[in-house]
Amino acid sequence: MNKKFKKCFDITYNNKVFTIFVDECHRYTFLEKNKEGNYLYSKLQDYKALNKIYNVRRKTCI
Repeated sequence: MNKKFKKCFDITYNNKVFTIFVDECHRYTFLEKNKEGNYLYSKLQDYKALNKIYNVRRKTCI
């Protein structure tokens, strides 16, 4: 199943800039943004912390 993501907003966490995306099931995912504006996969510990903050008690999409 292909999910579509929509860019929501940028946040600063742990002295890094992250862009938050939301899918059609209202789950959030995060990519780190470098100074040039390119997206990078975040470190696992950053991803897990942001996931815990933004995806608490989300229902799954059917």
